[in-house]
Amino acid sequence: MSWRPIPRADLPAWNQRLFSTDASLFQYPFWAEPFRKMHFQPRYLAYHDGASDRAYVSVLSIGVPPFRVGLVLRGPVSLDGNGIPQEALAALGHWARFHGFAFLRFSHSSAEALERIAALPSARRENPFPFYCDLEEELIVEQRADDTEMLGTFQPIARREIHKAEGVGYEIRVGDSEELFREAWPLFCRLAERKGMRYRPFASYLELLRHGRPVHAVQVYVAYLKGRPVEAILIARDRHVALHVSGALDLDALGDAESPSCLVHWQAMRDCYRMGQTRYNMGTSSGAVYQFKRKFRPEVIKLPPDVTVVTNRLLFMIWRTLVLRLAVPAWPRIRRLVAR
Repeated sequence: MSWRPIPRADLPAWNQRLFSTDASLFQYPFWAEPFRKMHFQPRYLAYHDGASDRAYVSVLSIGVPPFRVGLVLRGPVSLDGNGIPQEALAALGHWARFHGFAFLRFSHSSAEALERIAALPSARRENPFPFYCDLEEELIVEQRADDTEMLGTFQPIARREIHKAEGVGYEIRVGDSEELFREAWPLFCRLAERKGMRYRPFASYLELLRHGRPVHAVQVYVAYLKGRPVEAILIARDRHVALHVSGALDLDALGDAESPSCLVHWQAMRDCYRMGQTRYNMGTSSGAVYQFKRKFRPEVIKLPPDVTVVTNRLLFMIWRTLVLRLAVPAWPRIRRLVAR
């Protein structure tokens, strides 16, 4: 019984296979592969018990041996619905130690799953890699089958804005082509410049579309006004949840017209519901955009704290006392340099 590496040639089949499980989209290869554009090396493993594959995990790896760091976002994944064997969790730590990892950091939406990882002898509840984190909370809109009933769960202002935007005559184009996202990308750039913020590298978004296309897992929604794009959102999905990955609205192009924001999200919600996603994840409550998200009356779901499994105690202590002490205060400046 051991974890075996999954060849890259087999990843499209695993994207399809994971749709029959409760895996979070953060564990799908189509989600992890674009991180190669952000200096990570995704690794994919399957746990085999001699008869069949019992579990799967995607590990985002960064660094070189013996100072490798592994991030497991919302994993591992049970392939048979019977949970992850405790011996598989211990074996994953052994695999990481053998391959030069100083530690593995786990996040999960299930507190019970993290409790089992925390029961490992070398585990501790802390986040030693604050440079890329999972969400601390999620805003979840629970979908309903009937459109009228679903609209009734929103704040009245959301219903009014949807109705007004329908009267404006927006054209909403939906697709997973790189060309559609390229046309929308200037919206993101202008918003980033206006807000002083940064998006993921453009190339990583294109990779997300490319890898998600065979399983119809990623969609771009672009609202046009008089032939000009004014808003775009990017949606990715797993079996149960649709995630609003990113979005941008061009206020200058919008002018005095009613914003299409509520209308675009409404269409995305219903499209995803018809594909099986009963939950629509709007991200977190941080930032000014939370006032917009509240219009849909999402439920705030707090996620349990991360668990870290130390696989090399000496290097982990060096990491904590030297690397973190120096890198964390300088991280904003480092990010600006990397962006340039």
